[in-house]
Amino acid sequence: MVEAAELRKQLFLLEQELARLNERLLSLYYLMAEALEELDSRLKSVEESNLGKLIAFEAGKLGVSEEQLLRMAAEFVRKRMEDNKL
Repeated sequence: MVEAAELRKQLFLLEQELARLNERLLSLYYLMAEALEELDSRLKSVEESNLGKLIAFEAGKLGVSEEQLLRMAAEFVRKRMEDNKL
């Protein structure tokens, strides 16, 4: 009987440790999710900044304003879509 009681005690302690490890793992999971969201946000910001720089650069090469370049691009896409429908 003493051996069974000792085994139950060890099992109880192991279950407590497992519960603590599960809580820690869940905490780390949430920290990782937050870090990934922050990284994604920063990446989008960099992408938007780089896109803005690319648009300005290409507009400068063509000697048009950024707005004119975007209008030209939109018209090009519309024309392509119409051509592909036929």
